[in-house]
Amino acid sequence: MRPLVIELVGPAGAGKSTLARQLGDRLGAPGAPLSLWGLPLPRLAAHAARLLPTFWGFVRDGQQPLWAEQTQLVRLETLSELVERRRAAGRSVVLDEGPVFALSWMEVFYPRREGPRRAAWRRRVLARWARLLDLIVLVDAPDPVLTYRLRTRTKAHPLKHSPDAVIHAFTARFRTAFNHVGAELRAASGPRLVTLYTGDEPSGRTTERLVAAVERSIDVE
Repeated sequence: MRPLVIELVGPAGAGKSTLARQLGDRLGAPGAPLSLWGLPLPRLAAHAARLLPTFWGFVRDGQQPLWAEQTQLVRLETLSELVERRRAAGRSVVLDEGPVFALSWMEVFYPRREGPRRAAWRRRVLARWARLLDLIVLVDAPDPVLTYRLRTRTKAHPLKHSPDAVIHAFTARFRTAFNHVGAELRAASGPRLVTLYTGDEPSGRTTERLVAAVERSIDVE
């Protein structure tokens, strides 16, 4: 199988992090998958400086800077640089919470951040990632399964102890955002999107289904 760049996205509790590690092993990209988190500080600082004119453009659009959003933009730019380097070296890359997650996160938490300069930035980012990504895998599960996993896992989540209805509504917003961003990337001649539903089967079996889905999607191209 040729080197690929694949992002796994999905609601909390879907099991994408485990699958991303296992898929990386199968594709010859072992170790922790690349993500927005844990990126090299020197590269983050360099991209933060480069994005200053972009942030100023958002201010000219009438929007005050928001630290959380700006940080996510810096992470996204830094991640694209690392992916480009690995792809140029002929290495497969598996992303766990990459560009689709970042852009979806912005839609969920900052849905009314608009303006011509922001729109121009988004078009540039979508075009760049449409060139880089080969495949998006949406990992999902029924709401009761996701809620149970969210509550019983050791990993922290702000909604871990919230009522079921709150968790389900939050999950629905992210699903909508994932599908919207995926559609935007495909419209830019970008990656295919496949959905993988997880359940109570052994993780090894789910990984086999994931690898099969990846192989089918590449055969179609």
